Amino acid sequence: MKLTLPLTLLLTCGVLFSSTGMIRGKVTSAEGNPLPEANIVIINTTLGSASDEDGKFIIRGIKPGTYILQCSFVGYRNAIRRNITVTANRFTEVDFVLTPIDIRLQTIEVEREKEDVMSIISTRELILPTVFETFEIEKPSFTGDINVNTRVGFWERFRHFFRRKS
Repeated sequence: MKLTLPLTLLLTCGVLFSSTGMIRGKVTSAEGNPLPEANIVIINTTLGSASDEDGKFIIRGIKPGTYILQCSFVGYRNAIRRNITVTANRFTEVDFVLTPIDIRLQTIEVEREKEDVMSIISTRELILPTVFETFEIEKPSFTGDINVNTRVGFWERFRHFFRRKS
């Protein structure tokens, strides 16, 4: 009985203060293949997620309200879902189907005979530039006593705090 009241208060506070919702869903291609590492963001917020290898994603910690979601993946057209309503302590399901971008490049024709290229190379002098140069550096000479075993002790680091005033 003594433990029931604090436990009830703790659970009630947890429910009251965790008034955020979640969005989950899946990202697939038009052929039905999952798209891993697709980016899903909530517009005008800093919240977002990336899909896993099965195309699934979850965005947590969303305040209740209505949002716009954008999904993007390289080589596919972006998809936008408007009026996504998020309620507290519930999952909102949003799935995206992305279509590939049809990119057509212009044909490039290269016309050059092998003999012409070889004649250009043979007529030029190919000289490799000097990349490394060697120098002799004189070893420095030391004068005086050098004690490399000297270390500042623990109390010596703080000696300026303990100086005696004369």
